[in-house]
Amino acid sequence: MEYIVFDLEFNQGFDKILNKTVSNQRCPFEIIQIGAIKLDSNFNIIDTFNSYVKPQIYKGIHPFIGRMTGITLNDVADAPNFPQVYKDFKKFMSSKDSILCVWGTGDLKELYRNITYYDLPSKTLPKSYINIQHYASSYFDNPVGKSIGLQNAIQILGLNQDKSYHNALNDAFYTAQVFIRIYNPS
Repeated sequence: MEYIVFDLEFNQGFDKILNKTVSNQRCPFEIIQIGAIKLDSNFNIIDTFNSYVKPQIYKGIHPFIGRMTGITLNDVADAPNFPQVYKDFKKFMSSKDSILCVWGTGDLKELYRNITYYDLPSKTLPKSYINIQHYASSYFDNPVGKSIGLQNAIQILGLNQDKSYHNALNDAFYTAQVFIRIYNPS
């Protein structure tokens, strides 16, 4: 068994003239980075995946997204498109019994939405997933309906924070670290 802990960074449309966010209803959040950590059944990191994705829907980087992630047009200009990165990501997952692990279900939802937008197959994706944020919120006794943030979980656990947040690979790494610390087989 392998755990695929992944994170996504998204882009949105922005109308400079109207100074507001605009969206394509079929794909309001376009993936511009996929980062993942592969853990074996003993929680050893056995591989990593990191790729920017060249935007096809929203050609410019939304100003808020740029400030939050630090991703620029230069970072994504020569990156492969989503169908190629998705193909590489599926190859990275390799094992049929992999379990996808995410910090909140939003990344899973947007992964499937981007797959659908590009009319790509999803049948070979692992069907099992773990929402680490949900378990971390319970672990830290957060009130029902109140989810803990990744950075707060890292701070509470006293883990090293030497990587920037809002980078898909770094956030996948942090999510994996929380998962490893709070994992309970039941």
